[in-house]
Amino acid sequence: MFHRLWTLIRKELQSLLREPQTRAILILPVLIQVILFPFAATLEVTNATIAIYDEDNGEHSVELTQRFARASAFTHVLLLKSPQEIRPTIDTQKALLLVRFPADFSRKLDTVQ
Repeated sequence: MFHRLWTLIRKELQSLLREPQTRAILILPVLIQVILFPFAATLEVTNATIAIYDEDNGEHSVELTQRFARASAFTHVLLLKSPQEIRPTIDTQKALLLVRFPADFSRKLDTVQ
C-alpha cells in the first residue's frame, strides 16, 4: 500500500520539478518566508495592559506590582479592587493579562512554601 503511494509521490515530484517555472513557484515562496519571517516575527511583549488583583497587599505583592508598573512591556497597569471586576476586565479586553495575588501570598513567600 505505502509502496504504491510512495511511487506516486515520486512520480508527481519528478514531473513538477522537471519544469523550471514550476520549480520556481514551489521554492521561491518558501525561501522568501524563511528570509523575511525572522524580521517580521518577534515574541517580545510591548505596549500591553496588565490588570492586577491584590488580595494580599503585603510587602512582596506590592513590590511585584511596582515592578510590573516600571516594566517597559506594560504601558498600563490596572489595579482591580474586587473579584467582580476580573471577568469584565478580561471579557472587554481592557487587559491582556491578569495577575492575582492571593491573600497569603507574602506569608507563603516568607515561609518559603
